Amino acid sequence: MTAERVANSETTIFTVVNTLAAKYNAVGLSQGAPDFDTPAWVLDIVREAFTLGRNQYAPLSGVPEFRQAISDVYSRKYDLHFNPNTQITVTSGATEAIFDSVMAVCDPGDELIVFEPFFDSYAGSAKMAGCRMKAVTLHLPDFTFDRKELENAITPKTKAILINNPNNPSGKVYSREELTVISEIANKYDLTVISDEVYENLVFDGLKHIPTASIPGLENRTITINSTAKTFSATGWKIGYICAPEYLTAAVQAVHQWVTFAVNTPIQIAFSKILPQADRYSADFCTEMEKRRNYLLERSANWGFDPIRPSGSYFFMATFGKLSASSDMDFMEQLIRERHVALIPASPFYLNAKDEGQKLLRFNFVKSMAALEQADKNMTMF
Repeated sequence: MTAERVANSETTIFTVVNTLAAKYNAVGLSQGAPDFDTPAWVLDIVREAFTLGRNQYAPLSGVPEFRQAISDVYSRKYDLHFNPNTQITVTSGATEAIFDSVMAVCDPGDELIVFEPFFDSYAGSAKMAGCRMKAVTLHLPDFTFDRKELENAITPKTKAILINNPNNPSGKVYSREELTVISEIANKYDLTVISDEVYENLVFDGLKHIPTASIPGLENRTITINSTAKTFSATGWKIGYICAPEYLTAAVQAVHQWVTFAVNTPIQIAFSKILPQADRYSADFCTEMEKRRNYLLERSANWGFDPIRPSGSYFFMATFGKLSASSDMDFMEQLIRERHVALIPASPFYLNAKDEGQKLLRFNFVKSMAALEQADKNMTMF
């Protein structure tokens, strides 16, 4: 017998698509992992860190100099002051950080509000915590939410709101006005806000990232989640972190100690030197990703899609009604088989608006130009 929490567990859509893509040798515009390597200067610092003789367990909360570097970056960039000793926790990527945060805040029977479309690990974390996930829809065409719908979703069982800014899969960047609405509602109903901000350095068109914790009223009720993976193209290293008030940090660490306890020591040491240099690197990286975004937006429109321009992350969504009357799952399979291009169907990212999701596919532009150009060649038969 197995536990109910894992009964009927579905295979993640990324595994489904990646398996099909490998079978048909499709260009992978699906999973959000670069097909190019981590910057050479980052690799040099990491190599050096492995020669320092510090290869044993790190403290539960993370290597001290890395926590200090995280604190310094938030202070310098956003005037947010997280105590490195009591308010920062290093995790095995943002996925663990999300899991730890949901487990720390929600008891079985509680409710967790998310905005859909949402990253699929949110649903897994809620299921493991035994809480009910309720979705508030980000409505097309610009992925905005309705305040009344958000407030109507709240019940006496609601414990937290989980926000992803910039959003995966839509590329939406929340405005200060939207974050202020979330603050007003969180304060009115005494809710914790879990803010997944792993794409903070990938914001386009002159916009600036606004940390949720910087909004008045959210300073002492926000768990901020971030990661090194998206900024430095190092998804395989799984170095994430959580910044939160002391009482929420204590709760998060109570979970973290039984999940991974400690994260790779030498790479944390390396990132204590890498993270302070993020601004000079990420500006150029963001500019390059904006160029690739623009290329794929233009080409996908030429293929017959109706792409929705993203303001952040390295994803965008597109409707495909002019190309097919099929569902997103069926059309995804058709594209892989016949055009050898792999995209992610959107309906697994929805609870309430699955019909809307069935009209959308997610594109990923954190790929080499050679891959994007090959996808263009494969798709020009439409």
